[in-house]
Amino acid sequence: MPLKEDSIHTISDRNYFDMKEIKEAIVNGLVANSLTPIRDAVSHLTRLDDFNVTKLSAGFFSEVFKVTHISTHKVMVLKMNKHAGNRGNALKEIELLNKLNHPNVVAFMGTVVHEGQLHPLLEYLNGGTLENLIKRFYDASVVKRLAASESSPSNKKCYELCISQSTVPVSEDNQKISLLFCKLAKDIAQGMKYVHELNYIHRDLTSKNVLLRRNVDALTTTCDPQELTAVIADFGFAANEPSPNDPKLPTVGSPYWMAPECLKCQWYNHKCDIFSFGVICCELNWRIPADPDFLPRDNNFTILFNNLPASKTSLSKIAQLSTNSDPSLRPEFCEIITFFQDSDDCTLFSSCEDLQ
Repeated sequence: MPLKEDSIHTISDRNYFDMKEIKEAIVNGLVANSLTPIRDAVSHLTRLDDFNVTKLSAGFFSEVFKVTHISTHKVMVLKMNKHAGNRGNALKEIELLNKLNHPNVVAFMGTVVHEGQLHPLLEYLNGGTLENLIKRFYDASVVKRLAASESSPSNKKCYELCISQSTVPVSEDNQKISLLFCKLAKDIAQGMKYVHELNYIHRDLTSKNVLLRRNVDALTTTCDPQELTAVIADFGFAANEPSPNDPKLPTVGSPYWMAPECLKCQWYNHKCDIFSFGVICCELNWRIPADPDFLPRDNNFTILFNNLPASKTSLSKIAQLSTNSDPSLRPEFCEIITFFQDSDDCTLFSSCEDLQ
């Protein structure tokens, strides 16, 4: 949702904004046939010098900053595009974010105009990434076994790296950890169901791009399922769902989470997001990295579940169904949510016929 009008300057405030700069920012990134969606998305604008800025992270396409509005003291996140050649995608992302409104999808707060470009302002989520949470609970015994196997060439080094990042003994409140991880998986499924219903594909769904919202004011994150909510972020690669006769979409994303059809540069649709979700479920269930040194795949990029410790949990079943090498056999997110609702204890279950 946009910031309140009394906390920022609107596009009509000509004394405050250089309207030439605003026009340049829109035209530079314009790829749509109509200005209307863009005008809707930038109806509330701020400038960079309205904020106190602290850098959080940087990627190839963008830099991420924690920003505090000087007048309102509201804390947000600013995602700044780094490359002029990516302006079109950046504007598309702003346009999409402005349409999204779901508790499991990062909230759009407004737009910053800076040096002829528009940059999205997003809600600040105070729980870190899902990937970093999983690292706290890496299962030393599983990681060591997989790193020592013949299918994992970087064995000892990978094992030592993973264990150095684990800070909580797996035996510590194991049932509560499992409940938390199932709850977070359900959160992701609910957010992705909403995105797919709007006819969009995320195309970069990873544990790195799932953020956590703390529901209580705590200095440290516990494993209480009621404390954390998973929120899907980073829609920079999002695209409209293709029709069967549409050309193949470009191959984008993070390789560890990518579906076989994407890695093979074949035609793909929203079912690639289901596969990525399945990889996240593997991370959550076996408490290992998505790296193939720990989550083994064959030459066709199919996950080798027989190389993982036997598991009969809800998460393991969802992981196997979601990562089917045949996209048409992967469940939809609405089916996954139903399954989680029927297995809310996330323990042993007898069948999954409703997904088959």
